[in-house]
Amino acid sequence: MTIETTLPPAHRILEIAIRDYALDFPDEREHAVEQTAFPDMVSIYRGLVDGYFPPAQSAFADDVTNKVRSKLPGLRRSAIFARACRAYPSFVRQHHAVLALRDHFPVVSWDRWLDQLQGVDVLVVDERGLAAGVALSTETERAHSWSAVKDDRHARPAIPILEVYAKPYEYKSGPFWLHDPKGLVVGVQETLERTITGTLAALEIEAGDVYRQAERRPKCSRQDFEAGVRGAVAFIKQRLLDTAARR
Repeated sequence: MTIETTLPPAHRILEIAIRDYALDFPDEREHAVEQTAFPDMVSIYRGLVDGYFPPAQSAFADDVTNKVRSKLPGLRRSAIFARACRAYPSFVRQHHAVLALRDHFPVVSWDRWLDQLQGVDVLVVDERGLAAGVALSTETERAHSWSAVKDDRHARPAIPILEVYAKPYEYKSGPFWLHDPKGLVVGVQETLERTITGTLAALEIEAGDVYRQAERRPKCSRQDFEAGVRGAVAFIKQRLLDTAARR
């Protein structure tokens, strides 16, 4: 007899796995280490992932430390290890968010090049080809301050960005603060739909300029042209938003 089993969603498997993970944050900071550009830690973390299971904090910190020391042997090992330990929970949180988003969107990219897009952690593209960046952080004063620093350093990308802050004890698994999957998915969907409605609203406003510049039949009045544009926009809006509602 075959017994069929249904596995929980991938992000739930991760949540269950990390309940018993231990976190430790050595109280050590060295100026030279804090100012050093570390290697791509997203790739290091992903290279240690086993299926849906994150690496242990110590395994991640050891790998980061070894890679940094191989290029900069003069830096203190314990200070590198401490910095990697502090960074580790953010990658678990991103990993969890990526798995939750992949249940709802066809393209969810989590790669090192995304950080060049104004600190975007995840890129989401829906079935209509609309894209949004997601910046994931924790609800702390330090996180908000860092977001302001990134705003000063880089111009905003053309795609909309959803900034999400995990609040203490709002959605936890073991010692980890995570993003509520339902709220995260809804936030991304709303961000994508604002892109649609904003574009269509701008098109309606600019209909007059289009009329003045476009070639048209002499008998086509401004009112006829504008009514046609607005009718087309209303049709497109209905089709796009209906598609969003069916997801």
